[in-house]
Amino acid sequence: MVSNLLLVAGNVLTLFLMMGVGFVFAYRGQFSEKTRSQMTGVLMNVVAPCLIITSMPDKRDAETLKIFWMTALILLILYIIMILAASLFFGKEKADTRSVLQYGMIYGNVGFMGLPLLDAVLGHEALIFGVISIVMFNIVSWTHGVVLMGGKISVKSALFNPGIMGFIIAFILYITGISLPEPVYNAVNYMGSLNTPLAMVVIGAQMAAAKPSEIFKDLRLYLVSAVRLIVAPILTLLLIRLLPFTLSPLMALALIIESGCPVGGTTSMFAQLFHRDTGIAAESVAQSTLLSILTLPVIVAAAEIILS
Repeated sequence: MVSNLLLVAGNVLTLFLMMGVGFVFAYRGQFSEKTRSQMTGVLMNVVAPCLIITSMPDKRDAETLKIFWMTALILLILYIIMILAASLFFGKEKADTRSVLQYGMIYGNVGFMGLPLLDAVLGHEALIFGVISIVMFNIVSWTHGVVLMGGKISVKSALFNPGIMGFIIAFILYITGISLPEPVYNAVNYMGSLNTPLAMVVIGAQMAAAKPSEIFKDLRLYLVSAVRLIVAPILTLLLIRLLPFTLSPLMALALIIESGCPVGGTTSMFAQLFHRDTGIAAESVAQSTLLSILTLPVIVAAAEIILS
């Protein structure tokens, strides 16, 4: 267990060192909010779809398709459980604050944080589970998440956002067996490879926007972090053990890693978009991201032992 713990901790620390670049630049005023927003746009609209396209497996068989739908179904069940669990908390808070805290409990950073973690800890072949996680995240967050934040559901936003469109293109290429021309594929591959460093820099800059004095003082944030970083992966592990069929160790660990990711950066973006409490949104992202350097190695190492 110690070797597994150190391996995961080392990979998580590597990601945090990259976050430090964004944090330092933003803290020194060299990384403005406008720049952060623009870089987030590049990540969401270009880099993430490119990574999705290049992360599809080469094998085209019924077993792989079965894994797609099985993973999507498990993730949907987990989202339903987390939505019901989050509804039990913060009932006495104002709507602007309650919606942000509940959203943070439900929606983890499965894209910007989850994909780099899967790649670092489990290897490139595990990215397919991250791809499906992003698809399910986009579907659920742009429907339930929008309503939770006080907005109105848009079918266009739910089904035609960059993550879904990237998956549709990738799935068409996968099913048909069509290969992109080499120059096009190389360009897409290079853009997708930017995901890890660029995402970490953006997250670091987001953390610098939070008030240091508030990050570890607000007890509500600890509750959000506990549910996001500890309860969610434990529930995922329990669900995996209760399933009437056995998942591969790679698939099970990928699901647990994704479920243990800190509060998603979309919490801040949605809070700003729907005029909710942006301050506590930034603080919840910052606190849970910092605490995840302690929780993720333990969760993954423990899961490996239990699943074996």
